[in-house]
Amino acid sequence: MEFICAFKNLKTEQYIETPLSYGLEFGELDPYFFSKFINSTNEYKPLPLFIYDDYWDGKRILNKMVELDKFEIINSNFSNETGVVVKDRVKIKVDTYSKSELLPNEEINFKMKKQITFWERLKMKIKRR
Repeated sequence: MEFICAFKNLKTEQYIETPLSYGLEFGELDPYFFSKFINSTNEYKPLPLFIYDDYWDGKRILNKMVELDKFEIINSNFSNETGVVVKDRVKIKVDTYSKSELLPNEEINFKMKKQITFWERLKMKIKRR
């Protein structure tokens, strides 16, 4: 199981993602999203090869980069899961804090907004017209 978050630049349409299942390592490259990134980055065009299948061609590219010693394999937070990252990447230092440092001692009360159903939202749009 992998948790990821994908982003798309609305101006350039460049596509990038980051995994959330490798601890503080955010550089793991998913084959599918890696292909999407390559295909959406103008600096890489024209491509020296055609990507027919985003996942499997991306996997072959990542495996070749590991073989060339440009990328390396890392372990996930989940057992028996591995990923691929750029070998000579800059490692970012992330400060971690305990819960007691982040939350005030007094109790915080949150008010929940009423959730609006699809049908209520549709009625509101119709009334606006």
